[in-house]
Amino acid sequence: LVSKKSLTNSRIVSKYVNKRSNMYPYSLSSLEKNLFDAISKLEIIDCHEHLPPEEERLKLQVDVFTLFSNYTERDLKLAGMTEDQYKSLFDHNISIDIRWKTFVPYWEKIRYTSYSKAVLITVEKFYGFSDINENTYKPISKAIKKANKPGIYEEVLRKACNIKTCLTQQRGKTDLKTPLLTPVINVLFPWDYNLWKNNRPFCDKNTEINSLQDFIDALHKYIIGVKKEGAVGLKIRSNPYKEPNFDEANSQFEKIKSNEELKLHFLNNPFLSYNPLRDYIVDCAIRIAEEENLVVAVHTGYW
Repeated sequence: LVSKKSLTNSRIVSKYVNKRSNMYPYSLSSLEKNLFDAISKLEIIDCHEHLPPEEERLKLQVDVFTLFSNYTERDLKLAGMTEDQYKSLFDHNISIDIRWKTFVPYWEKIRYTSYSKAVLITVEKFYGFSDINENTYKPISKAIKKANKPGIYEEVLRKACNIKTCLTQQRGKTDLKTPLLTPVINVLFPWDYNLWKNNRPFCDKNTEINSLQDFIDALHKYIIGVKKEGAVGLKIRSNPYKEPNFDEANSQFEKIKSNEELKLHFLNNPFLSYNPLRDYIVDCAIRIAEEENLVVAVHTGYW
């Protein structure tokens, strides 16, 4: 579990990170210390997480590579790791020693990136190790497994990081079983759903879709439903959206409604520059969110 308590690139925080074993870096002035103390006491609303319910996290087989299961993926792949190599890191049928040999050449290339810095801070703060290397990857794995027990979210999020709640991206799931997690629901994310299969929308398997308006009505019902269940916002992807046009969207709908392959192409492909159906549906989702007083978060990528 990598916590994202708000760290900035300010001089105060960077000094603190570079000398974490002391309460204060030796060079802080009294004013800087006062500011640091005040900031440290702030209750945090963590506005971007991908945390599942704790019971799901506890079912996972965890080890040192669990710390590299999110944003460091791109760092590793940019360093040359293949997709198969990356997937193998989480295959517990492969011994941890073999997985380490696969991992370590790329780790040496990414260890100074900002995402890796978060991993190293986590390893020291929660597991007591100053580095991830050939002498520590097994003890770190043992410590991670030991800590993966009921209450881990309370210990990390609330007690260690003073987080009141995390806005966590969910694929329709709202029953997160703790006030520490607040759902934000993904809408029209290409990797989240088969959005519309066999005339059934992703958001309501009991509704048959025969027209574009049927789809919008089902989406509207879905958004109202997740709001009642505790969702505070929707998450959409940044795309080259055009001005929404019902006639163009409806024409595209009629062309693809009986072709499953075309549905995937037009609704699940984020890179199409001209996609009137997607653009119209997203515009309707944003309008519904406004009517329901929901926030719309936009995925713009990361670097």
